[in-house]
Order: sequence, then structure tokens, then C-alpha cells
Amino acid sequence: MVQIMNGYIISIFVSLIFSLLYFLVKNRNKEYNTTHLLIVFFIVVGSTIEVIGEITSSYGINNSLYYNLLFVYVQTLLFIYFFYLISENTQWKKRIIKLTTFFVCFGLVYSFYFRSIHLVFHNYSFAIGSLILITLAINFFLDIFNLNKYEDTNLLAIPYFWIVTVILFFYSAAFFYFTPIRLLYDIDVALAQPVFLILRFLAGLMYVILGLAFYAPCVFKGKY
Repeated sequence: MVQIMNGYIISIFVSLIFSLLYFLVKNRNKEYNTTHLLIVFFIVVGSTIEVIGEITSSYGINNSLYYNLLFVYVQTLLFIYFFYLISENTQWKKRIIKLTTFFVCFGLVYSFYFRSIHLVFHNYSFAIGSLILITLAINFFLDIFNLNKYEDTNLLAIPYFWIVTVILFFYSAAFFYFTPIRLLYDIDVALAQPVFLILRFLAGLMYVILGLAFYAPCVFKGKY
């Protein structure tokens, strides 16, 4: 358990290092400048969550506020904005704006009228955010399968392909962990433990891929 946690934290900081080193890459594709900055910020937020989590837990402080703000809302919104940036479909951009508005409004209503944001984890908000991201990820792959995007292009050389893939895997697993398991508070901890370990592994993998994704054009250039 401790090894999994240490590996997870290490993966975040390794991801941050590689994502920052990408700024030093010569002749990097300027097309990815905005999305790369967004991913760097996402990783910085992830690092902040872990630092705050370690400090607050060591002092026995309720850290629900930080996890709700940063993990549930900020990171989810950053990924939604990522899909907005990479979308080439005007209709889908409008849908993303509507989904974002709904997610934010739900979070505000849920915080003020149902569960205080600084007392308990907002599992319902996270579930909705996860479903939004899963939907956007599936739409991304449908565009690829329908040859509406990246036709005649090596997918392995596209950073977005790697990023969307790990988003889909992580948030699909996280949805099933944070909703059914967290809603059944009397569930045997021993049953939830394996799922938690898998989720931690996927989270660590997600951060590593995020940190390395923009090197894909260099690694897979000319390979198909």
C-alpha cells in the first residue's frame, strides 16, 4: 500500500519534470503550445493536491475542501477545457460550453444546499464530471474511427491520442470507485482495497503519460 502511494507521488513529480523539460525541446510543434501549458498546469495542480494532502493528513485536518476544489472541480474543468481546445467541431464546442455551465452550476448548488464543500467529498459532482469527460473522450475516438480526424496520420505520434486514452481509462475507473463504492459506506474495506490500488496505478500512469505525451511526435516520427 505504501509502495503504491510512493510510486504514485513519484509519478506525478516525474511527469512534472518531463512536462517542464519539453519547453527546452527545439523545433517543438507550436500547435501544441496552448494544450501543453494546460497540461503542465494540470500536473502542477495534481502536485499541489498531494502536498496539501500530506500536510493536512499529518496534522489530522479535514482536507475535503482542497480535494473538492482542486481534484473534483479544477482538474475536471481543466480537462473539459482541453477537449474544448482540441475540438474542431463548432457544434461540439457549444455542447462543451453547456456541459461546463451545467457542471459548475451543479457544483455550486450542491455545495450551498446539500453538502458543504469543506466537510465531505463531492462524489456526485465528481461522478457528473467523470461522465462528461468520458463522453468527450468517446466522441474524440468516434471522430477518429469515422476518419473525421487525423486521417492518414500516425496516431501514436499525436499527443492528444495518448492524453485522451488515459483520461478515458482513469475517469472510467474513478467513476465506478467514487460513486458505487463511496455511496455504500458499509462495504467491506477489503473489497474496496483492490479497486483503490488499481485506481492509484491508473492515476500514476495518467500523470506519466501526460508528462510524456508531447514527446510522441519526436519518438514516433516516420513510424506507422
